[in-house]
Amino acid sequence: LGQWRATSIAGNDLIASVFYTIGVCFTTAGPFAPIALFLVSVVLYPFQKILSEVSTALPMNGGTYNCLLNTASKSTASVAASLSLISYTATAVVSASSATAYLAGELPDVLDSKAVFGMTIGILVLFAAIVALGMQESSIVAMTIFCAHCVALLALMVVSAVHWGVHGSGTLIANWNSGTELFPDANAVATALFLGYSIGLLGITGFETSSNYVEDQGQGVFPKTMRNMWWLVLLFNTPTALFTMAVLPLAEIRANSSNALSVLAGTAGGSWLRWWITIDAVVVLCAGVLTAFVGVSGLIVRMTADRLLPQVLLRRNRLTGSPHWIILAFLVVCCSLYAISGGDVTSLSGVFAVAFLGVMCTFAFGNLLLKYRRDRLPRPVRTSSLAAFVALLAFLAGLAGNLYQQPILIAYFIGYVGTLLLVMLVLLHRVRLAKTAFFYVDRVLLLHRWPVGDWLISLISNWTKQPVVFFADTDEIHILNKAVLYVNLNESTQCLKIVHFYEEETAMLRRLEASRRALDYLYPKITIDLVLIRGKFCPENIERLSNLLSVPKSLMFMSCPGPDFPYGIQELNGV
Repeated sequence: LGQWRATSIAGNDLIASVFYTIGVCFTTAGPFAPIALFLVSVVLYPFQKILSEVSTALPMNGGTYNCLLNTASKSTASVAASLSLISYTATAVVSASSATAYLAGELPDVLDSKAVFGMTIGILVLFAAIVALGMQESSIVAMTIFCAHCVALLALMVVSAVHWGVHGSGTLIANWNSGTELFPDANAVATALFLGYSIGLLGITGFETSSNYVEDQGQGVFPKTMRNMWWLVLLFNTPTALFTMAVLPLAEIRANSSNALSVLAGTAGGSWLRWWITIDAVVVLCAGVLTAFVGVSGLIVRMTADRLLPQVLLRRNRLTGSPHWIILAFLVVCCSLYAISGGDVTSLSGVFAVAFLGVMCTFAFGNLLLKYRRDRLPRPVRTSSLAAFVALLAFLAGLAGNLYQQPILIAYFIGYVGTLLLVMLVLLHRVRLAKTAFFYVDRVLLLHRWPVGDWLISLISNWTKQPVVFFADTDEIHILNKAVLYVNLNESTQCLKIVHFYEEETAMLRRLEASRRALDYLYPKITIDLVLIRGKFCPENIERLSNLLSVPKSLMFMSCPGPDFPYGIQELNGV
């Protein structure tokens, strides 16, 4: 994908957020809403480099999950994965529901609750089918919607500017003066700005999505995608809020917070512009569903390759190359959640807000870990530790502001994310849990009548027979010991193969075997083999070794490469 197709997939979700953010921001911050949204743009600026540094140092799908997987542990990465999965699920359901609700608000006599319910399910099915056609086809649809939406917003801004010029600044001044009545002192103004900023952060949802399909983007495209999306936020969110404040009285904005932009269009340009903006809102909110399907596909492929999820999810359609089982499973989950909620996505919307802000915080945290633990990794983009730390604090403050305004979100968040995280941790530690279950089954004589113990042993054997490979370029035992400790902590295996490529026989090979024997003695529960290969360490030989040993490259590890390493991480295809 080039920079504009890559931008359009995530950008549709990003700039669609303006439809449901501006009205709520005015309700919270009053006439200070444009300032609050400008603060959001300022805080977002360092994140374009934070995400670019993470995704160029580790250019693999998975976003913050991939970052924490390579800088922390699988358990820590599972937390980030849970946040991302909830965020994408909520994005799909809330976007589809918001699109139909927006249309129903304009046609209340035509669309009843049953029609809205059916249309929402239809939107989810339609965009699942589009994503199933393949990434290129999805990007064409996304690019078309993206361009149409940008034209619609620009038209709205131009017409609003003309209306402002013709009718003067009376409405703007009156709205600003009302701020002294609503917020009489400095503390009230500061509180309004802070809470408006917290709500305004929801106007940048989708900014993180591009990192989950970074492998589908061309060389050097990702930083440009981040730059483009920051400019989209700066050019659309704050000016649109300012035009809204200049054209509509504050009371009218608050009374129509859910469709403030369509009311703005009707006042500034008439019914033709109102219908244009309404249709545009419906279409671009639907495109948020496409963004969610694309993002979640890249994330789940990465998680499945790491054996966190059933391997059947990795199967791809022969014609389109899309992961059809992932798309189908995600569609079923989204439709089920919407059906269970009875069409009321209030709780899911709240969880969406918390999950998105949590994902952005984990990106900043992961960036700091990347600097500390993987600083030798080459990357074309770097940001300072101070910028990453300040950005982390700014988003944590925004998260706290949202929880302060809606404390019930804490319960919703624990319910949704806690359940998913529990499932993830069970899958991650399934071998330990199965061994614990066998321990107690073996002591309950009544259970010996059934082959429960044999079944558990069979499961454990199947889960642990897959070997793991560590590429060693040294015989230093403390480095090899770190590799064994990592495998023990994060992988469900009883076999570790230490692989060393060499071109000439040296004394190092004998020392490597001695280190292997010592580690094999120290860790009796895991078989440690040494594989010596005369040849060059290169992507082609890694591919051959993967096929020969039947070990996927996602289960092959190496020490952190330095700036002189001749290959990019992406060339190793998942090592």
